[in-house]
Amino acid sequence: MQKKTINKIKSIKGVGLATISKMRFLLGANLRKASEFNVSYNGVVRIKKFLRVQKTASLLEAIITKRVNNHITIKSYKGLRHKNGYPVRGQRTRTNSKTQRKLIRY
Repeated sequence: MQKKTINKIKSIKGVGLATISKMRFLLGANLRKASEFNVSYNGVVRIKKFLRVQKTASLLEAIITKRVNNHITIKSYKGLRHKNGYPVRGQRTRTNSKTQRKLIRY
């Protein structure tokens, strides 16, 4: 895979360096020399099959929204923070988090 190909694949949500290294291993590429490996048509087909199995883009977003909605329905502290649009992971709200408060979803 050339660098351009790697960057294009990395731009897909849910695909990072670990997934790309697995992909290279399955395609039989040398992991250290990315410039030597060119993707043929068969390689593209294999990449597509591999990405169908991986959790990417819409599936990840669905999982995340399901988890957030679960927190909201059980009325946990985290769910209340999500519902009110405040920072969830312990960030301070007194002076910072103006952006987070602007992003309140109804």
